[in-house]
Amino acid sequence: MSSKFRDLLTQARNRTDEDEEVVKEVEAVVERPATFPSTSARVKAAASATQSAPVPDSARDASTVKRGRPRNGKRSDPNFTQITAYISKKTHQDVKVALLREGDGRELSELVEECLASWLQRQQ
Repeated sequence: MSSKFRDLLTQARNRTDEDEEVVKEVEAVVERPATFPSTSARVKAAASATQSAPVPDSARDASTVKRGRPRNGKRSDPNFTQITAYISKKTHQDVKVALLREGDGRELSELVEECLASWLQRQQ
């Protein structure tokens, strides 16, 4: 059992009797053995999946199969850089709510870019 779950279980056990149901639920989840399919079951499932659906020749070619994150986001764009900034949790939550209420899908990073660009213009 991981220390995170052990700590949660300890906290749950230390609560008052009115939280008895919560304690039982936590114990049931934490102490339940993990059930994962065996390796042979996974191999059989993979084999049956490949047998039932023929794979086109283009998918067999390793050069056409791309794995991982798509290369069309800001992370892969050399014109962008990632930064870290500390702001209060309340401000962060309020900004996220306001952006969602706007409804135009604008991201927090776009708002930060706008604010910083505006500040730079005022400095000149």
